[in-house]
Amino acid sequence: MAVRHEPERRQASASPGKEGRALETPRNEPRPTDDATAANAAARASAGAPANAGRPAPRAPFGGRALAFALVALAALLVTLWVEPRTSINPRALLPDMVAGTAHRPYVYRALVPILTRAAASVVPPSAQNALADLTARSAVLRDALRWESAHATWYLIVFLIHWGALTLFGLCMRDLARRALALGDGPALGAAVAAVLLVAIHFGYQNFVYDFPQLALFALGLALLRRGALAGWYALLPIGVLNKETFVLMSVVFALTQWRRYSSRSLAVHLTAQFTIAAAVLAAIHIACHGNPGTPVEFHLQRNLHYQPGARQLVHDAVYWGFWVTALWHWREKRALAGVALTLGVLLVGSTLFLGYLGEYRDYYEVYPVLFLMVAHTVMRVAAKQPVEDPWPV
Repeated sequence: MAVRHEPERRQASASPGKEGRALETPRNEPRPTDDATAANAAARASAGAPANAGRPAPRAPFGGRALAFALVALAALLVTLWVEPRTSINPRALLPDMVAGTAHRPYVYRALVPILTRAAASVVPPSAQNALADLTARSAVLRDALRWESAHATWYLIVFLIHWGALTLFGLCMRDLARRALALGDGPALGAAVAAVLLVAIHFGYQNFVYDFPQLALFALGLALLRRGALAGWYALLPIGVLNKETFVLMSVVFALTQWRRYSSRSLAVHLTAQFTIAAAVLAAIHIACHGNPGTPVEFHLQRNLHYQPGARQLVHDAVYWGFWVTALWHWREKRALAGVALTLGVLLVGSTLFLGYLGEYRDYYEVYPVLFLMVAHTVMRVAAKQPVEDPWPV
């Protein structure tokens, strides 16, 4: 039976940047050789656990990293092509209206992709934009299969590239998390990353919005930065994530649930106050900028959900998605921190969806997917090893 051991607790200062550095374990620094550490190592060895349990595998050479990038990007391309025709087909949030900033509230509040798209389009020469518009008008693939509009072809292309890049970033973050949290080698970590990208498809059903894949990627990146202890980068990511979608504030919940033992109560309260202040400032600026747009700040769908009667296809989709949850929570005691994060995020997301979203629209739950996937991977390792596997995220 594998022995769990508490991670090193280090004195953290009040500065987020300094705390991030203090929490990160130097890679090349030798581990202490006291009796407790030696006993833990011996117990892991006798149980057949990997020698590097709890630590990332050695970094792959450049050729291996390039291959990993190519395979993850290929998987991301396939998923992007699959879902692209169903991107922003809601009449209140059509892709051209989202990019132009004229969509209805609350959709227009998700401003990161529109800002990036307008900025990228501003540097594309008019001649290239006209050529792309002509190509779109003539191409059945672009016009009919992908449903691009020739008048806004440049915007459609840029959003497509953003989505492809976001899914690729998500896969690379999952590869990093697989190596650090699960101590997988390069090959298994790459396989996990490709599987994570392909299994994004379990969320598809209604449609995809321009901000969905970036939200998934940014949340996975936030998890990877937390796992590395890179707190300065995590704080830099926070306003970007909130600019993409307001539910990125849930990353502060993840922070509290995974870091509470590393900080004093006072220090943790300071961190959370700073995080919510940053998020509130970004959201206030967005709401002020879009106050004249049609629509309301939130949409209520409780009545629709109370009378919701899913069809056979939706029931199959429900079984697949919640089966993923069951697999993730199997042997939950061996991954308590991640299980706590998943259940907390799940309750918050399902609760908000009941009032503000559509039941059965699982794209609303992208924030919890990276955590669930790590838990599913842990379950697979547990079943394959036929013995307890070390906690992927000890608190």
